[in-house]
This record gives sequence, C-alpha cells and structure tokens, in this order.
Amino acid sequence: MITVNCKYCGKPFDAPSYEVKIGRKKYCSRECANNAQRNLKYCKNCGKSYFNPKHTSHSEYCSKECSPKYNSIEKICPNCGKIIQVRVSSANRYTYCSIECRKADTREFVCIRCGKKFKRPGKQTAMYCSKLCVDPPVIVNCLTCGKEFRRSPSETTRRYCSYSCYHYGSKTESSLEKTTREALTKIGINFIQEFQVGRYSLDFYFPNHFIALEVDGDYWHKDKTKDKRRDKILIKHGITVIRVSEKDINSSSNLIYLLKSRLSKYLQLNNLRT
Repeated sequence: MITVNCKYCGKPFDAPSYEVKIGRKKYCSRECANNAQRNLKYCKNCGKSYFNPKHTSHSEYCSKECSPKYNSIEKICPNCGKIIQVRVSSANRYTYCSIECRKADTREFVCIRCGKKFKRPGKQTAMYCSKLCVDPPVIVNCLTCGKEFRRSPSETTRRYCSYSCYHYGSKTESSLEKTTREALTKIGINFIQEFQVGRYSLDFYFPNHFIALEVDGDYWHKDKTKDKRRDKILIKHGITVIRVSEKDINSSSNLIYLLKSRLSKYLQLNNLRT
C-alpha cells in the first residue's frame, strides 16, 4: 500500500501499489470519481458547485449572472449626456445612446475631386468622398500589345502594361532584324514582328501557319540551352520555331533565297511574289 493524492479533491488516501502503477486508482472515493467524470466545477465568482459539459469546459462561471462577459457597465452619451447600460463584452462598440445621437456628431464635407457632399462621424476630416476619387482610374492602351490597363495619376509616363511589353516594345530594332524584315516584305509573307506569347516575344510570327522565325545574334545567343528550353515551351503552344543565325545572314549572298529555303518546308512559297 502506498499513499497518493486524489486527483479531484486532493485528499491523501492509501491504495495498492500495483493499481497506482497501472493508473487505475486515481480517486479516493466513488463520489470523487463520479464528480470528475461529470466535470463538476466550482464557480470562480460565487463558489457554487456546478456541472459543466465537456464541450464548454473552458467556462469558469456557473451562470451568466456570475460571468463578467454578460455584466453591464454605465456609459454616458457624448451628445446628449444620457446614461446607458452596455455589456462589458461589447462596451467598446457602443458610444452613443441612439442612432440619432451618433448621426448628430457628423460633419459635412465637399469632395475636392467630384464636388459631391458627404459626411464623416466625429472629428474626422476628409477631402475625398470615396476610394475612386482618391485614386481615379486612368485607362490607357499598351504601346506594344494594345491591351487596356489601369494607370494611376502619379504614373504619367507609363505606356506599357507589363515589364515584358516595356522590354520588347521600347527596344530598338537590330540591324539583323531590319534586314530580315525587309527580305520578308519583298517575299510577300504575312507576318507580325515582336509577337508576344506568354513571357516570350517572337522576332517574326506567321499567324496563318503558326510558325515563328527567330533571328539569333552571335552575342545574345551563346547559350543554346536557353533557346532549347524556349522552343519546348513554344511547341506546347502549338508554334513551330525556325532559327536563322547571324553567320548565315552575313555569309548569304541572297537572303531572300535563304529565307525561302528555310520556310519552304512549312509554308507554300510558290504562289508568293519574289
């Protein structure tokens, strides 16, 4: 036999050692065991015992009258001076005794943007009636893709919808691209220069045949792994990529013939003018 303390009332009692080891002997009597199972507690305010269900075991009071959450306090209306009773749990939400007193403490302003009259409670000061007047939308068209986008009033110099459009739309045409563009114009192929596909911009795109012609400069296209990764993504979009290097363009005596030979596998060039 060993002496242990009751887990409910704390009273010491003697119990067999083997039952204590296996966790069977926890309470000094059947009454303490029943009270612990039924979750009997003592009110923190009045000291009265009460049975608290398990789903509300966090409660420390026997009733709403004892709980300070439901107790009320007195507040004075700042407009009319009337004394009102407000619950402690929601005391910060109520300041006035009625809607009339709350509206009586409002001031009227005139929006400097649209001239509309509006009201604000208390001592607040405002110059705009709404968020639209604070930051009015300015809709402009992107210079690269033509897509409409919203521009804030402070961004007076913004002309592109995204960084990719700015990167490809603001850059100047290289000499290789200019030579290729002039040759494609003489051949008579319908193409779009700097066509945007996702985050990539194609040098020349033939929309009727889903073909992309890329002009690879020796300096910017040293890493061929980037070009292969780019081609795989464009293939997933259903676009076939044809590449012409700077060496091929400079060494060719007839660029029109070179482009025709590269594109003849995918385009019907017999009916096109030379």
